Amino acid sequence: MHGRQVRLTTESELQAFEQRASDKGLYPYRSRQGEPQELRDEGEIEALFERLMKARLLEWLDLADERLQNTEVRCYLMGGNDDPPSVLDVLADAGRYRLVRNPEESVVQLDETCEMISCGWSNPTPWHTPRECSEEELERRIAQLMAQVKRPESAVLNLHVPPFQSGLDDAPELDASLRVQASLGQTRFKPVGSTAVRAAIERYQPLLGLHGHVHEAHATCKIGRTVCINPGSDYSEGILHGVLVTLNKGKLKGYQMVSG
Repeated sequence: MHGRQVRLTTESELQAFEQRASDKGLYPYRSRQGEPQELRDEGEIEALFERLMKARLLEWLDLADERLQNTEVRCYLMGGNDDPPSVLDVLADAGRYRLVRNPEESVVQLDETCEMISCGWSNPTPWHTPRECSEEELERRIAQLMAQVKRPESAVLNLHVPPFQSGLDDAPELDASLRVQASLGQTRFKPVGSTAVRAAIERYQPLLGLHGHVHEAHATCKIGRTVCINPGSDYSEGILHGVLVTLNKGKLKGYQMVSG
């Protein structure tokens, strides 16, 4: 764990370790001696990860159904660019979960005034993740959704990747070998957001932009009249960042960054 060996001698210690690892977004898996190398040799590592990811997602859906029943809370859950389509099939089959909905590829009516569009795809990254595409394709995806929005000025754009050069998209600069670059002992940062997302916000001037993708960013900005927010991420430390936003009659009444 983090470069050091952890020795567990009892079942209770093992279960506690698995819980800590899960809380940090990892996928613990009990293997027999020699199995990890066999999985690598047979090209089965990715398939194993996808099975574990599906199981975790099903646990989250069960938790949402349990905690939100008998409430008026609606839960919208979508994937990001790192999520394989086969894992997101779990969301597509989430009909039995009455309280959870995948908002991608549709317009969601949040209240009598505000609508929301959602897109978990990103512009190209150095890691060639499952759900990334060209800026042109991303622009097309956003435009198709916005064509269905009745009031763009009251819309929420829930777009995984933040707008380019917004301060919400500053990530460590990498070289061709994916090594972090530094100057005078300090990590160099560069904007990695989407020009298509920025162009959409400048064009439609929605009420709110909700973004993620760049974990190092923990910031807000305004592009024209639009407030854009990226809470950032410290999930590897077991910390969940988010933002509480209050909307009322087509207006943004306020927002608060939260961690837990």
